Amino acid sequence: MNLTQSGQAKFWIGGPGEEISGTAMALALHDVQPEGSLRSLHGHYRSDCLALALGDLAGWTGEKDLTWKLFRQQLTRATDDMSLGRQMVNHWVVPELGIQPVSTPVGMQLGRAAGYARGFQLKGVEGTV
Repeated sequence: MNLTQSGQAKFWIGGPGEEISGTAMALALHDVQPEGSLRSLHGHYRSDCLALALGDLAGWTGEKDLTWKLFRQQLTRATDDMSLGRQMVNHWVVPELGIQPVSTPVGMQLGRAAGYARGFQLKGVEGTV
């Protein structure tokens, strides 16, 4: 918010108050999902805490530090390796963590999540979340 107010970032659309639900979901997924199983998360633009918590739980540090990746994306610069600065802020994708492309309309994720779940089911993929 400070960067937006100072004019250094275009705008901030995070989710104040969603930190607790994102953290709780990340902890639950981390606790119940078998190591190496597939994950398919379909968040919305306010799911940044969920993504950050998953990155921390996965031990992402250094070049893989998700906090810095999302920060670069917030600045909409070419240093954002997810969109090269060509995407609206908080619209990211982290396939290594199972985070699918984020969309703006809340509720659009439900159909995609169901489709991925059915695809996993039809392919016989075990241990998916």
